[in-house]
Amino acid sequence: MNSLGGKLASLVERYKKIETGTLGHLIDKGFMDPRIRPVWKGGKIVAPAFTVRLLSYDTGIMPKVYQTAPPGSVVVIDQRSDITRACFGEIAAYRAMQGGLVGTIIDGSTTDIRALEKLAFPVFSRGISALTGRPRNEDGDMGGSIICGGVPVNTGDLVIADDDGIVVLTIQQAEELVEEAEAYQVKEGELIKQLKEQLS
Repeated sequence: MNSLGGKLASLVERYKKIETGTLGHLIDKGFMDPRIRPVWKGGKIVAPAFTVRLLSYDTGIMPKVYQTAPPGSVVVIDQRSDITRACFGEIAAYRAMQGGLVGTIIDGSTTDIRALEKLAFPVFSRGISALTGRPRNEDGDMGGSIICGGVPVNTGDLVIADDDGIVVLTIQQAEELVEEAEAYQVKEGELIKQLKEQLS
């Protein structure tokens, strides 16, 4: 299930072939704190962000997030770097997948990491915790400007995340950078091939 518009969908497909390490050779800003890591290796996210801010351990807004976020998007959660309580786990992953979402990035903690790997649902978080949040429905908001991993994120920004890191680009930046990134990755691939041949 994916409702991304044609132009954005094309951009997403092109960035799926680009590594975050390639972007690290070309730009200096937009990289989240490297301590926000994948909870299982091998997952990749390339999708527009849908932002969430949790002001405390209250996770009451999260079910509404999974119903509201457009299919094909990644939920990016500003939990204020609080790793004490997890705001995402197995049940949340099922709800996110039912809504057509493609991943979650949390400046905070997650739980149920074995289940998330079995589901092959990409989650990146600052921490892992068995202690979870509580649905108090007292605070939290979605769709606005947040800070995640030290980087400003707005709903609709393009997020590229893999085992090497997480990059956030405005759509304009993504459009301006994509051809250069594609060319650099081809060039780097050719160099790696040459180096391998020299070793054989």
